[in-house]
Amino acid sequence: VASTYEALSLKRMMNFYLPSSRLEALGGAADGGAERVRREESVQAKKSSSTGDIHEEEAEGLRRRLSLPGLLSQVSPRLLRKMGRSGMRAFALTPMGGGVPEDQEVFPTLQTEVWSWGHGEHGELGHGDNLDRWDRPNGQTFEEPKCYFSLSFHRFLAASVVYSWKLWGIMISVVAGGRRCVALSDRNVMGFISSLHELASAERKFYCKLCDIKSQVLRPLLDSALGPAATELLQTLAGRFSLLSHLTGQHGASLTANLRRGRDVGSLLMLEHASIFLDVYNDYCSTVGNFFVMGGFHALTKPSLDIFGKSPELLQRLSECSEENTVTSDLLVALFYLPTQHLHEYGRLLLKLATCFEVSSGDYQKLQDSCSKFEALTLQLKRKRKEAEYTFHFWKSFPGKMTDSLRKPSRRLIYESSNKSLTVQNAGRFSVNWFILFNDSLVHAQVGPSHMLSPRHIFGCSAFSLSDVHGLKVVTPEETLTLLASSSAEKTKWLRAINQAVDQALSGAGQDAGGPASKSDPPISRTASYTFYKDGRLKDATYEGRWLAGKPHGRGILKWPDGRIYTGSFKSGLEDGFGEFACPNKALNQGDLYQGYWKEGKMHGLGTYRCQTNHVMLRVAFFTMYASGEKYMGMWQDHQRQGTGVVVTQFGLYYEGAFKDNKMMGTGILLSEDDTTYEGEFSDDWTLSGKGVLTMPNGDYLEGSFSGEWGSGLKVTGSYFKPNLFDTEKDRNRAVKLGRMSVRAEEKWQAVFEECWSELGCEAPGEGEHLKAWENIAVALTSRRQQIQDSPEILSRSHSKTLEGLEVIPQHEGPITIERYHSIRLYLLKACDTPLHPLGRLLETLVAVYRMTYVGVGANRRLLPQAVNEIKSYLCRIFQIVRFLFPDLPEEGGLIPEPAENLPDGNQETSADTRTESPKPGRVVSSSALLLPVLLPRLYPPLFTLYALEKEKEDDMYWECVLRLNKQPDLALLAFLGVQQKFWPVSIPNSLIVASSTKDACFASAVETLQQISTTFTPSDKLQVIQLTFEEITQEVQSLLKQDFLWSMDDLFPVFLYVVLRARIRNLGSEVSLIEDLMDPCVQHGEHGIMFTTLKACYYQIQHEKIT
Repeated sequence: VASTYEALSLKRMMNFYLPSSRLEALGGAADGGAERVRREESVQAKKSSSTGDIHEEEAEGLRRRLSLPGLLSQVSPRLLRKMGRSGMRAFALTPMGGGVPEDQEVFPTLQTEVWSWGHGEHGELGHGDNLDRWDRPNGQTFEEPKCYFSLSFHRFLAASVVYSWKLWGIMISVVAGGRRCVALSDRNVMGFISSLHELASAERKFYCKLCDIKSQVLRPLLDSALGPAATELLQTLAGRFSLLSHLTGQHGASLTANLRRGRDVGSLLMLEHASIFLDVYNDYCSTVGNFFVMGGFHALTKPSLDIFGKSPELLQRLSECSEENTVTSDLLVALFYLPTQHLHEYGRLLLKLATCFEVSSGDYQKLQDSCSKFEALTLQLKRKRKEAEYTFHFWKSFPGKMTDSLRKPSRRLIYESSNKSLTVQNAGRFSVNWFILFNDSLVHAQVGPSHMLSPRHIFGCSAFSLSDVHGLKVVTPEETLTLLASSSAEKTKWLRAINQAVDQALSGAGQDAGGPASKSDPPISRTASYTFYKDGRLKDATYEGRWLAGKPHGRGILKWPDGRIYTGSFKSGLEDGFGEFACPNKALNQGDLYQGYWKEGKMHGLGTYRCQTNHVMLRVAFFTMYASGEKYMGMWQDHQRQGTGVVVTQFGLYYEGAFKDNKMMGTGILLSEDDTTYEGEFSDDWTLSGKGVLTMPNGDYLEGSFSGEWGSGLKVTGSYFKPNLFDTEKDRNRAVKLGRMSVRAEEKWQAVFEECWSELGCEAPGEGEHLKAWENIAVALTSRRQQIQDSPEILSRSHSKTLEGLEVIPQHEGPITIERYHSIRLYLLKACDTPLHPLGRLLETLVAVYRMTYVGVGANRRLLPQAVNEIKSYLCRIFQIVRFLFPDLPEEGGLIPEPAENLPDGNQETSADTRTESPKPGRVVSSSALLLPVLLPRLYPPLFTLYALEKEKEDDMYWECVLRLNKQPDLALLAFLGVQQKFWPVSIPNSLIVASSTKDACFASAVETLQQISTTFTPSDKLQVIQLTFEEITQEVQSLLKQDFLWSMDDLFPVFLYVVLRARIRNLGSEVSLIEDLMDPCVQHGEHGIMFTTLKACYYQIQHEKIT
């Protein structure tokens, strides 16, 4: 009776199971918090705590009564008082290895306390003596003898002087007062209620058994002198045992309360939260197995003899072992594996409960499913025990340095060939080949150094038979092993064991070694990490990525110990496709980087190479470094520069032309920083050889034969021309057109786009089904999101929300309206914002290679046309992908009509000729408008740097004039620029009258608006700023004239010129050139085009403006 009350945590359980009104009836009105704390402090020495440490000595053991055996974790009595106070929450049991989530607070707590007072002449107070105690928790005493029990910190009283009961049925409640007591029994001893009683009784008995084991066996053994490893394993075992015991006690309390309150299947916690039971038992069994495998029970033999004597009847009784003369280590093994037998009892009782319901009912199905789970775990734990026993006997049978080095707690033996059941083909007569298959490795022990291979790295195990030969072929990353079995049966056993070990390793938990065989062979394609150990270029390198048939195949990362890293595509074990290779130079604290295409392990195709070393280096590893301060952008073949390409140096030299055998060989163009140009034949790097033309910065040129290295003196045989003496325009204009001998923009980074098309399920650009492409996008997003769930720092909260929106496939079929066009734009913004989306991954790669090309040494003004053309090529090719995903999207220049309701009435009555002359308003579709807002902000820094370098001279002239003209006051500058006086704002609203010395007051709002052009990225945004500037000017003039006004260009240009001067935009020429190069063609001849032309005219006017 007492244990029933003691098992309840009344603060938690009474709130959980009883209504508040009944609590008040049982416990009375609650006292104030401060008064309760004072009373608790006053009687701290008189109460007994139900929890404590397993090592804690009972200093007042005779006066205290432990309501429940102590736990392994230490909990102070003051913490227990806090746990019982109003407003505090009890911690719930959760599986080991995690925190304590609040949503799992489903079990009652066992942190309880018991008070007893009254007559103790018969020992009925439970303190172990016959003394009377009359002090109640609140300090009051009783005159007549009574015995009360008070649980937790509530004055819920139950008294009992009952020592034996002779009742018909099952007792479920007891109440007592004075020397009278009443017991309530349940006469229903059959059916569902009886089965519930049996389950609760079995749980309480099992809990008592665990408490006995913990107090009488486990606690003394923890004080044994063992080695550090064994002690750590024993402590882990004790922790798991305590967790299992605690769970059992909580469950027993829950079942008892369920019998007194609910009595329904839905309130059985072991059904709703079966995973907690299964996890706890599985972890406990694994911990016992680890201790067993490492010889822990064998090491406890001597301490057990010291503690329990040579005839350990206690161990034999607790382990329920009936055999005589059983060794102590076997008794300990049986004792600690005893809890796993209780799972079968769970299954039996759940099945008994299920028979009380109709087969078609939901309760029957729920009980049956839970029974199946517990029975399945029972079988699995039996196999785990056999596995641990097999492994322990293996370590015991083969002691030695080699086996000791392999011995680990979690390692289990599956199969081994000490009986020569498996050997290597063509092995020597005196060779030793011993194969040991564990759950986590395949060991080949031989005379030389042994090699250990993870089952994750076995990419196939197949059998073959030739006459009397029973063979196996095992495919690994660095070799294919051909093994011979002694018989057909042994071959079958090894084949089954290896495939099963691989399946177990790949599935994480997998099947146990003794479980059923896999129905199919392990996959030959998978993701894995492997460190190469054999001699060769990959020795000690670690590869992490996709594999196919034992070779790196797909995307992956290859790292060498010296810091070299390759990231990109692989094919049949070699670098193939687009990739990035970085090689550090620790001495110089710098590194070299190559981004481009590879073929069969060598640089091949278009690529960009950046060398940071300060001297010429020879061939290192498997690539070639080039002279310091140079960058090559061109074609590669067989690891060499071959074909057309471009080289720029940090000194401003620019070369484009032919390469052969890694040298500048053939026709090329060479330009120096001062615009000296040579166009002709080359025979080596920077070496002129053959016919050519050398043009000076002033236009003079030499035509003839050249020889010698550039910068070291040239030998020339030819004619000198000074075209300025002649009037022929053809001879005067000898400017060299760059880009003719470089790689065309459309041919760059084709593999990057091909990879994107491949992810969409297309073998070639545009060849595929767009429905299948959307399915591939959804799969890619889901799989990549799952892969990074273990690294939450990668994804921000906003990034995670973006992914949630992308996982929903948008409407991609049907006519394109203005609304759908905007939804497509929003989708592209989200898709390109995350590298998990194929489009985002494509954009990320393009941005990386673009920056690599045009940053640093690549920031050469000669590269500006190529940089602009490359962006236009990106837009065209990405737009092709977008139109593939949205097939109804109009092509470049197509028109999306406005909604019909926005058109004026009577359109249907107009003639065909009228409709032809006045087309319907709509939006023109263009790749610039759709994709530049996504692409250009990421490419803006390197691109604008090139514009600034190209326009440096013009901008300097413009800026010098801006600084001079801005020294003048407003009215003087307006007069100088020819602005009509009626447009002069002689007074500013809410300000003073403009005086002759006032500066920066006129058209201030328009000036401030125009200055924002430097804060925008795309041409459309910059054009919008120009339009707003014109609107600000117009509004200010209209307020001056107090009437509507229509501008003429003769009136507008001087006013706008004033605003441009006062805006003081430093790199206005670069801004104008960027807008002109990337402006959407559909706006060039409209209002925006006229406004942009006006700004451009102002820029050129300021450059040539002179103050008279």
